[in-house]
Amino acid sequence: MSWKNRIASCFGEKDLIFAGHPSDEESAYILLGQLRKEGVGWRELREALEEHLRAQSASDTHAEKQLEKARGFMKPWLLD
Repeated sequence: MSWKNRIASCFGEKDLIFAGHPSDEESAYILLGQLRKEGVGWRELREALEEHLRAQSASDTHAEKQLEKARGFMKPWLLD
């Protein structure tokens, strides 16, 4: 499965909160492992996360808050 196809499972279906539920958090860890294995960096992931949130009609404020949360979770383990 493409790493981009795993993004939606890292967010709540209705609230679009990143890793807000244990199953979403588990999905985020699986995604992180795949990103590291494939050498995907934070910038590329951030763009894909933004795209997902826009496609789900998240407000700008909500999107920024979730991107910051994802940054803290993912960026320390990724390139760039």
